Amino acid sequence: MDGKPVVGASIQFVPQGKGRDATGETDKGGQFVMSTYQPRDGVLPGSYKVVISPPTGTADTAQYASAEEAMAAASKQGAKKDAAAVFPQKYARADQTPLTQEVPVKGKVKFELQK
Repeated sequence: MDGKPVVGASIQFVPQGKGRDATGETDKGGQFVMSTYQPRDGVLPGSYKVVISPPTGTADTAQYASAEEAMAAASKQGAKKDAAAVFPQKYARADQTPLTQEVPVKGKVKFELQK
């Protein structure tokens, strides 16, 4: 965000059409690996809206088998108030996010978030 990595942010790829959600979580360098059916198995081919939510604390979404499990675990933990307060909410809602991604990916994936 604003040129710096966001640690512990939840990433969700929401399919536009047929497909299945994929989830991930950013590490200390802002890097992430997505999971669809099993931890770290990647994303199915297709077009996606990208939802990025503020850090939630200690959840590692890569350990969950599905997007539903990861999102349920993240919501139980609750977001850190300071991170959520400064995080732009447009990125955290599928109906508002300006971020999209085509899979398979050509090159590196990098999302530049602005406050």
